[in-house]
Amino acid sequence: NNNNNNNNNNGWRRGHATSKICAANAQRRRQRERVLACQAARERRFTINGTELKSVELFKYLGKHTSTTDSDWPALQKNLAKARKRWGLISRLLVSEGASAPVSGLFYKAAILTVLLYGSESWVWTQRMYKAAESFHNHVARRISGKVGRFQNGTWTYPPIKEALKACSMHPLSMYIHRRRDRIQQHAFGRDIYEICKNTGRLPGTPTRLQFWWEQHELPGQNGLEE
Repeated sequence: NNNNNNNNNNGWRRGHATSKICAANAQRRRQRERVLACQAARERRFTINGTELKSVELFKYLGKHTSTTDSDWPALQKNLAKARKRWGLISRLLVSEGASAPVSGLFYKAAILTVLLYGSESWVWTQRMYKAAESFHNHVARRISGKVGRFQNGTWTYPPIKEALKACSMHPLSMYIHRRRDRIQQHAFGRDIYEICKNTGRLPGTPTRLQFWWEQHELPGQNGLEE
């Protein structure tokens, strides 16, 4: 009888350990441990000759705004602000000179898109980030091509964005992201530092859903993006 009870208990434990509820609890426990580790790391203070170093949540390095949370959203926000300001200046010049849609598209790709995607080769694109950048990209295409929304019968109707992009010789934003990422990957994949970074384990406190740029094989507009 004792052997049967032990076998039943062991079977129950094995079943419980593989259940969805147990897995969810274990996942929450690991998340709490990472949060506590992250809080402990933030509470640490560093000093030089008795002078405490100031802690900042956002700083600029090599032209890119880096966040303590390892998020690329602040960098995109800065790029968007610069791109909008520059497009406001260039668009007025293009309109005054009567530039055609394809010519205006060339100016956008050369002078604006490079600002928008500066440093994006190593970004981990979330759905929120991509939607913000894509909205600006598509807005410019509609303004250049003249295929903007029309208010008719109490509703707004918009021509397909494909028509607007084609009219000004532009492509979806995801294609430009692919091009920039593929270019940097050709230089990075053959280097020893890439293998070291790829094979290094995650540090305590790293969010479980965080992806590194070399892990994000599926780019915006596809499945696999973080919400």
